[in-house]
Amino acid sequence: MKKFLKYLISILVGLAIALTMMGIWGVFSNKLDTTETMKKVCDAFFMSSALLMGLGALLWVSKEGVFNGLSYSVKNLLHIHKISSKEWQRNETFAEYKERISEKVKKREFLFLVIVGSGYLLLAILFLILYHTL
Repeated sequence: MKKFLKYLISILVGLAIALTMMGIWGVFSNKLDTTETMKKVCDAFFMSSALLMGLGALLWVSKEGVFNGLSYSVKNLLHIHKISSKEWQRNETFAEYKERISEKVKKREFLFLVIVGSGYLLLAILFLILYHTL
């Protein structure tokens, strides 16, 4: 059920993005001709696809540890200047920090965003084909 809910929420978010963009561009006002409508619908679905797949890619690189060095540096800087209220382990090396963080990060999932984004990309391609055939 939890897996289905992630897919459902990401589908609804992508649809909300696409419908919002279509509304902003005037697709629902019946003032556009058919080819212009197909172009705007294609653009809206592509935008949903790009945002969802981009977020999935960002979660993937985060899971792989790309931002660990930056996070370690900022936490050390905050601790040195006593800005951080959390207790920081004073003699923790970057290797120890990376090992400790890797346990938390392994649970992040990103594939569902890429799959749903790919579905919106297929819809965008379909409307692009319709745009070029009309």
